[in-house]
Amino acid sequence: MGIKAQACGNLGYHGETLVQADGNFYIVVTGYNEPKPRHYMVYEVYKDNIDKLINDNNIWIGYFIL
Repeated sequence: MGIKAQACGNLGYHGETLVQADGNFYIVVTGYNEPKPRHYMVYEVYKDNIDKLINDNNIWIGYFIL
């Protein structure tokens, strides 16, 4: 499918993941501590914020480039 993802440990949410799809980056947050059915949030990370997000969460950007 061409979707790559890495966990983000410093966002303060459970189940937060940085996802790359169609050349864009998104944060996907799962409703880990909520009763079923659990809610999900998906929001785009814009290019001016991606460097800080990657640095704050120790993400290897090379994974998304390969």
